[in-house]
Amino acid sequence: MKDRVLLVDDEKNVLSSLRRQLRGKFDIATAVGGGEAISLIEAEEPFAVVVTDMRMPEMDGVTFLKKAKELSPETVRMMLTGNADQETAIQAVNEGDVFRFFNKPCAPEVLEAGINAALEQHRLITAERDLLQKTLSGSIKVLVDVVRLVDQDIFTNPDLLRSLARDVATELNVPNAWRIEMAATVAQIGRLTAPPDLMVKLRRTETLTETEQEIVDRCPETSRDLIGHIPRLEAIGEIAYYQNKNFDGSGFPDDDVRGEDIPAGARILHVLIDLLESSGGRAPGAEAMAALMKRPGRYDPKVLEAVAKLIAADLTSIQTPVDWVRTSVKVQMLADGDQLAEDIEADDGTVLLAAGQTVNRPQIKKLANLAKMKRVCEPVHVFRPVPDAEQIQATG
Repeated sequence: MKDRVLLVDDEKNVLSSLRRQLRGKFDIATAVGGGEAISLIEAEEPFAVVVTDMRMPEMDGVTFLKKAKELSPETVRMMLTGNADQETAIQAVNEGDVFRFFNKPCAPEVLEAGINAALEQHRLITAERDLLQKTLSGSIKVLVDVVRLVDQDIFTNPDLLRSLARDVATELNVPNAWRIEMAATVAQIGRLTAPPDLMVKLRRTETLTETEQEIVDRCPETSRDLIGHIPRLEAIGEIAYYQNKNFDGSGFPDDDVRGEDIPAGARILHVLIDLLESSGGRAPGAEAMAALMKRPGRYDPKVLEAVAKLIAADLTSIQTPVDWVRTSVKVQMLADGDQLAEDIEADDGTVLLAAGQTVNRPQIKKLANLAKMKRVCEPVHVFRPVPDAEQIQATG
């Protein structure tokens, strides 16, 4: 499948001419004016390259490119215009972050070469992003798996939190949603520094002393400092740092940041972490959501609205895919990726892993060792994908 290219101009005949010149060489879409182009970017899959005119009514090329960059930062932006003065070029580069600047009329082979160069630039950008995400995600997963082996209660159902954070970011059309998803995985890691008895009180929602509350309040600072040791995770560290900051500017950290100046990921995590903690780490319902709505100034209203929309759509369908089936198995039969339908408990009633979590290999190994010592209540109840016909035939 060819990479998609969007051509923007206020003259239909210009667009028709460009389409004829480039037919068969690129997957071309056209838009008459910046407004129509923005609607296409919002409604469709991302474009690899966008080429725009400068002088257009209602929205000029630079204004359009600035908005396009906000909506789709990885799209490579180019300008093709008859308005070739130096000031226009400088403005296009500085404000629209233009990759190439072409003057009309432009020879077809020159424009074609420029688009090919832009497509190569887009491939480099996306390849770097994919490598970064996979490498960092793998490192973060190892870190979190180790921490969860030590104390699985450090995190408030990280699997559900990550899933919800991704869905809310998508609902709000937040750029670089993968950063928010990753931040959801590690934001609470600073709680490792809190005394165990304090974490017990926190989980039981008991009243904390002033000193205990200060320790809890500063855990995001520790999260940021720990994450900050990993190269290129500065933005994720900032999300973790501001995860408890109230929308009205109150709360930790005590600075002048407030409202939409708080990182979007932090505003999302603030709502979701409080929501999950009030629900015992399980999929929250309308009652828990209503309680958050009664805290004016604490949360971003747009985030509250997005989360409420997800709850109204039934979070259980988000937590457990519809094509999964519930089954009961011995601990030794647990598989990496199984989702717990019920808590896994020790023989003394202690919850070892809470319902809703997705189990991984290290956790399964730990549970298997406990099961050998008869310290796990079996069977355990999980959700797992329904096997397809080929899998059934292979095992049958």
